[in-house]
Amino acid sequence: MASNISYKIIANSNATKDETDAISHNAELVGLGSIPVEKTGGTTDLGAAGAPEVILVLQYVGGALTTGFFAAIGVDVWRKLKDFVVKTFKTYKEKLGPEEQRFYNAIIVIDFKENNKLKLQIQFPRESPEELEDSLVPLARVISKLQDDKLVILIYRDGNWAQSTEKFKSQEEMRDEIFRN
Repeated sequence: MASNISYKIIANSNATKDETDAISHNAELVGLGSIPVEKTGGTTDLGAAGAPEVILVLQYVGGALTTGFFAAIGVDVWRKLKDFVVKTFKTYKEKLGPEEQRFYNAIIVIDFKENNKLKLQIQFPRESPEELEDSLVPLARVISKLQDDKLVILIYRDGNWAQSTEKFKSQEEMRDEIFRN
């Protein structure tokens, strides 16, 4: 099943070499393989060092998502994804962004696409490593209950996973929308 999955990692367009190297290294450490990091994501750099964005895009080829998320990707892949998110968060917290403010923590999002169509987006908590790790157990329960074929966006708010209608947008996407309207 996992052979039907390809990965792409997107970081801020202003990510440093240290950031991209660390993100790529984390992907290898957890067993996702050697994934180049594209620096094409939006930036939250507003005249000062801003919050980095890390988006892991999983492209699933096939129509088996209707059988369930874990049946489609496999539990082993899910374990690797969780490890990648935790390692990347800790890398930013401990090595790349020593500031304590929430603004400097990594924004980590996973997009799960089926046949190039976004089906599931997970926006992980960014307050603390403990909050992130605590959120992963109930996240697995929430995902296992998903059965609808429409787009589902999960965001962690106030200690719970909730479905949102608001898709994660990079700063570039938000800026483009403002100028289009």
